[in-house]
Amino acid sequence: MPNFQISINDINQTAANTGVGADATSGQAASINDSDLIFDTGGSWDWYSGGPEVNVQLDTNVVNQTAVNTALDGDASSAQAAGINDPDALVDSGSGGPDFNFQISTNLINQTAVNTAVDVDSLFPLG
Repeated sequence: MPNFQISINDINQTAANTGVGADATSGQAASINDSDLIFDTGGSWDWYSGGPEVNVQLDTNVVNQTAVNTALDGDASSAQAAGINDPDALVDSGSGGPDFNFQISTNLINQTAVNTAVDVDSLFPLG
């Protein structure tokens, strides 16, 4: 019997902070736990019982984090943490001819931070 397992996990986080006479800060934390298991105990293909078994496991895990902090006369800072835990198992204990087993995992973490701080006192030293 064919087994199909498809997992798609997507986290998008965006922070934009602007501080005037104050600090602009952001903190982001993201975590994906994607434990997948296919356990196939069926018999394999032979000429009398039909075609071969097909086991397919597709995982896509994506974390996107973007932070833009702008501070006038303050501090601009950001902290980002992301983790993907993707333990996959595909176990085929069938007997006989060959089965077709496919396991594809795609894990992607994108983190972007832009921090700009302007000290207005130094812009006008005589003021």
